[in-house]
Amino acid sequence: MSASLVLVVAALARAHATVTPFLTTRSLHEAGTQAWHGFAMTVVNPWYWGFLVVLSALQWLFPARREQRVPTSVELCTDAVWFVMNSAMQVTVVALVLGGLTIADTQLTGGWSLDLQSRLGFWGLAVFAFVVADLLAWVAHWAHHMVPTLWRFHMVHHSQVNLNVLSDNRQHLGETIVIASLVFVPSRLLGLDADAAGTLAFLTLFWCAIIHANIRTNFGPLRWVLISPQAHRVHHSIMARHYNTNFGSVFSVWDHIAGTMYRGTDEYPATGIDDRDFPLEQPADLRPWRLVAVWWRQTVYPFHAIVRLYRSGPDDAASAAGLAAEAASGEVQPPAARSERWTRAA
Repeated sequence: MSASLVLVVAALARAHATVTPFLTTRSLHEAGTQAWHGFAMTVVNPWYWGFLVVLSALQWLFPARREQRVPTSVELCTDAVWFVMNSAMQVTVVALVLGGLTIADTQLTGGWSLDLQSRLGFWGLAVFAFVVADLLAWVAHWAHHMVPTLWRFHMVHHSQVNLNVLSDNRQHLGETIVIASLVFVPSRLLGLDADAAGTLAFLTLFWCAIIHANIRTNFGPLRWVLISPQAHRVHHSIMARHYNTNFGSVFSVWDHIAGTMYRGTDEYPATGIDDRDFPLEQPADLRPWRLVAVWWRQTVYPFHAIVRLYRSGPDDAASAAGLAAEAASGEVQPPAARSERWTRAA
């Protein structure tokens, strides 16, 4: 999950008493205040940026790929644009979507939730909800690789050829809404306290920066429980043998259970996607307006790709059936191969 998204989810997963059944001026004001709080907690948070400086130093000292250890690349600058733009979109558009889900939940269920805090305690419930949310994030991530339409949005994240501490923020709004909704639902149903949710969500920001950093480490024995920078780099790999592996965000146990954990623990491959039409950054072009233009083209590109996808008619159905058969047999084509297939079909 990207930076301010988890904080938006946490802010909206607060006590039911703060939720009104109608979009009144008061409720909109409260939502705006919460959104700004989530935005400020990441964009101007000194602890977060200080941690990124430490990670950048570790990238220089212990780089996974030595040629990518310079922290001022055009790819990093593009990710910074994604960070600012996504932060703004997430505390507005995504917050409105989750606010709508909150209102729908209140109208349909009266704000009902499981009373687990009496059994698990304050932090026990927070940790339990965090684990459940991570499992759902794994499912959503898997789906974004297996469903052709969802892959068109997720390929934006995989387009980064120079993984760095801000790469987690390179995430399309369409994908963000899907993941935010999936994470938000258990937070509401489990009755997660907003303060506990906010604390765990903020820790997630640091973790996402770690696993995307260009650092040479596989966490040793901890890799059996946690996703490491090495494991996540393999997930982003451009090499065919690495495709559709290591879907976890925090915990690696889901991949071990599903059989999708790649066993090589000392491989640090190049990353990116095999799509000749995708609007990648231009080398050494750090002009701000060009970086914003690249962000816009990368944001719009999935919609053009989806249009081409569904203009293929009968071939589209045949390809979809083939993907389903591959998924059932466990011999799924890599995302890049799927991208090429759908492009050719279009």
